[in-house]
Amino acid sequence: MKEFVRGFRALHFVGPCVTVFGSARFGEGHPYYQMAREMGAAISRLGFTVMTGGGPGIMEAANRGARDAGGPSVGCNIRLPMEQHINPYVDRFVTIDHFFVRKVMLFKYSYAFVMMPGGFGTMDEFFEALTLIQTGKIQNFPLIVVGTEFWKDLRELVDGMLVAGTIGAEDVRLLHYTDSVDEAAAFIAAAVEEFGVITPPTPLKILGNPRSAGNPVEKLERRKNIDDYRFCRIHQDDVPADDDAFPAIGQRGQTCFKNRRKRLNLFLQAGRQVSVLRCIASSEALFPVNPNQNAG
Repeated sequence: MKEFVRGFRALHFVGPCVTVFGSARFGEGHPYYQMAREMGAAISRLGFTVMTGGGPGIMEAANRGARDAGGPSVGCNIRLPMEQHINPYVDRFVTIDHFFVRKVMLFKYSYAFVMMPGGFGTMDEFFEALTLIQTGKIQNFPLIVVGTEFWKDLRELVDGMLVAGTIGAEDVRLLHYTDSVDEAAAFIAAAVEEFGVITPPTPLKILGNPRSAGNPVEKLERRKNIDDYRFCRIHQDDVPADDDAFPAIGQRGQTCFKNRRKRLNLFLQAGRQVSVLRCIASSEALFPVNPNQNAG
């Protein structure tokens, strides 16, 4: 549960995403790395945040492409004994210990899923997304398989499932195979129109700042400042000593935190009074006073 909360807090304001799955083992000079970089840039130009597993290889390439296009990119990293480390092209990331939590984060904020060439982990993530769509657990978001030569055996396997009757024709139509970045981007753009992309919520209005129409990277940086302020925590140590500690939150925000500090002090005073009353009640229970006993 702690990992879910940490993940939701880190990624709640990243905006509509497209998730790119792919191997961590392709280096910068590999053609698939270059294709993933172009894919990240194309997704970013559509107005989406590029989301990946946050690691090297294809994940790094997609995040890097988003950075090239001037768009935001985020990563859901995972702790592994090898291969996995956060790449330098993410604007925001969260590191997870468990795969099932990581997959929830990768699916929750995305309007499309792109499977670049990869291994077991790539197939695990992509096919879970496919299963969720097939069973109606999430909406019919586009699923793009990039690299027809690499995935040709997989395509034959899926076609064989159709012949065997273990899946239906409508399930096969969920997958779109291509080698073209432009075609994949056009397919995403056409498919997501029916869903009505939801814009990300912003905490800045609550804290007194006007809604900004700036670029998403700047919004992420402002969100980071608010996270650092720990608005939702109720520990005394989290309350700044002075009102100008974070001037970016605006005058109303400073007033809000000033009032919060007063309420916290009153709460602590009341808590101390309750503790004293409890001590008195406990002592009376242990040493009852005899009303007939003389004061002397």
